[in-house]
Order: sequence, then structure tokens, then C-alpha cells
Amino acid sequence: MEEKRPRLLTRLRSPRGSALIVVLLAIVVLLPSTLVLTSFVMRRQQRSMDYRDLTASEFAARAGLERALVLIADPKWSLSPGDSRPVSLEGWREQARPVVRIERRDDVVLSQDGTVSSAEHMKDSELNIAGVDADGRRVFRYRKVQIYLVRVDVHRRPTLPAVRLYGVLAKLPGGEVRTLGMSLKRVFADADGVERAP
Repeated sequence: MEEKRPRLLTRLRSPRGSALIVVLLAIVVLLPSTLVLTSFVMRRQQRSMDYRDLTASEFAARAGLERALVLIADPKWSLSPGDSRPVSLEGWREQARPVVRIERRDDVVLSQDGTVSSAEHMKDSELNIAGVDADGRRVFRYRKVQIYLVRVDVHRRPTLPAVRLYGVLAKLPGGEVRTLGMSLKRVFADADGVERAP
């Protein structure tokens, strides 16, 4: 009696069967390296998307500071010392909208020699003392300067750190606004709301 072989084994001996074996072996050999390369490509793409979103968040934070600068320079807009006010920015998507808060600190007085003192001790009559410099310009001995602190927060998605910008702006008596300093950092917040550096 002849032994019956399964059909699969008889097919594997044919030229088609041997080609199938070669293809299966190639898949088994090449699959791990293909998976590793795919993982590298996906990780690289995620990093480039994160970089793009962080750059956009930093741009939005700087735009929030510029908006605060324009508001402070506007003569119709005012804030008394010690008060703070949120500023809404229109034209931004909800995910990338900067949250801007402006706080006015106590005014300071700058003297002609560069010293800084509190405005509480100065009388208005002392602030009006003026002279003429060598170029013929009117120069005040003391200038009262309004100091504003600006905080801008931009948070796009939970997997990225939030961008926080702090700016110090000074409004001079003529209405000109200058940026005295700016700090931009990336922060993560825990579930408890405690910030930690990335």
C-alpha cells in the first residue's frame, strides 16, 4: 500500500512551493529590521511634529507679549498700581490661544544719574524739574515710570510642555513702552498642578 502524503508537502516540492519557502524565509529574516526602521521613522516624525508645535507655542507667547505692549501703550487703556487684568486674544485657535495676564507694579522714579527710587517719596513738583542738555533737548531730572509684569501661558497638548513667558515692560511719561526683560521657559505640570522643568 502506498503511503499518502499530504497535499502541502507535494506542493512544496514543486517550483512554486520552493518559491513560497524562499518568500517566507525572506519575510522572517527581513521583518525585524523592517519593524526597527519603521519605529525609527515614526519616532523621528513625532519629534519633528513636537518641535513644530513647540515653535508655534513660543511664537504665540511672543505674540501675546506684543499684544500686551500695544495695550499698555494705548492711552485709553489703564491699570492702577497693584491691579492685574487678563487680556483676551482673538484670532487664535482654542488649542494654541495664549493666556495673557498683565499686572501693574508700583511706579518707580528714575533720576538723571541712573538711580531708581520709589515714586511714593517723590512730590509732583520734583518730577517737573527740567533742564537743557548740551544738544538743546529738554531733560527732566526725575522721570516717573510705570512698571508692568506680563505673564503669557500657551498650552497646546498634554504630551508637550507648556510655554510660559514672563516680560517686564516700562511705560515712560511720554507714552512710549519699552521691554526691560523677557524670560521664556517650558514647564510641565503634575496632576497636582505643581510645575516641574522638562
